[in-house]
Amino acid sequence: MCFYGHRQECGHKRGAKLAGKGQFDKAIAEWRKLVKDADDNRDLSNIYNTIGDLCLKKNAKGEAADAYRRAADLLAEEGIENKAIAVYKKVLNIDPTKIEVNLALGDLYATKGLSGQALENYKLVADNYKKRTTWPRRSASTRRWPT
Repeated sequence: MCFYGHRQECGHKRGAKLAGKGQFDKAIAEWRKLVKDADDNRDLSNIYNTIGDLCLKKNAKGEAADAYRRAADLLAEEGIENKAIAVYKKVLNIDPTKIEVNLALGDLYATKGLSGQALENYKLVADNYKKRTTWPRRSASTRRWPT
């Protein structure tokens, strides 16, 4: 039986027990229940990080990337930059083309004074935009600037 003050602790235990049995969907559901009871962004980021790990174990990569992204955003918001960087890298291991994550990671590197790594992420963003965006071709009659 869980009392109000210990609800998170009980949820953690139930989630871990279900994950240990390979019941990842039920474990994820338990962890999602903890989101509303999180005391602060650090607790919330740990919950989302765990949800991401569980989603990966059940091969739900899109859900895992979303959970990791939420965790990393919360960590960055709290100024826990090193951990935020590590979690953003988890997202990029799943999908390296996530532009917004590469931008956030580049910004964190820039804030820490790591300009070389920041530039690498910004270059990835630029390359992705270059690949994704098709520029309309102009006809010969529209090549002149209007006067």
